[in-house]
Amino acid sequence: ARDYVALARRGLPTESDINLITATLRQVAGALAFYADPSWAAEQGRADFANRLLELARESEAGSDHQLAFVNALTTAYLSPWHTEVLEELLGADPATVGLPGLTVDTDLRWRIVQALAAAGEVDAEGVESPFIDAEAERDPTAAGARQAAAARAARPQEAVKEQVWQTV
Repeated sequence: ARDYVALARRGLPTESDINLITATLRQVAGALAFYADPSWAAEQGRADFANRLLELARESEAGSDHQLAFVNALTTAYLSPWHTEVLEELLGADPATVGLPGLTVDTDLRWRIVQALAAAGEVDAEGVESPFIDAEAERDPTAAGARQAAAARAARPQEAVKEQVWQTV
């Protein structure tokens, strides 16, 4: 896992093939989740990876597929409060304000961000009600939006939410 994190630090900025970048990012995330020493991953590895993803997104060409790939990977990474602040800004402000000029926060990316924030306990973290996620569902009144909203609601870490989701399923 440490080798993968090192690869993310050294090799990815120079790689031009977006498919290879995306596959490598998934491998790094998998290595951290399944193969890394759990204490190292918790203390250093996951934070290093998320920090590097944000760095790479900021270093990428504005509006590029590379920039989007790094932000997408960040939404599935372990998020510190600093990372969640950046993601929250992406929902309500110009991405340039957080060093990501040119990034387009389309409906798909917006849902990935909402789900990441929900899983991190940053939105709708009190009780089982979900007013923030409900408002996002109103922004996207499609069947896909309803599925994304359900996934975001279920991603929240509260025990009462998990019980409610289980009963629904």
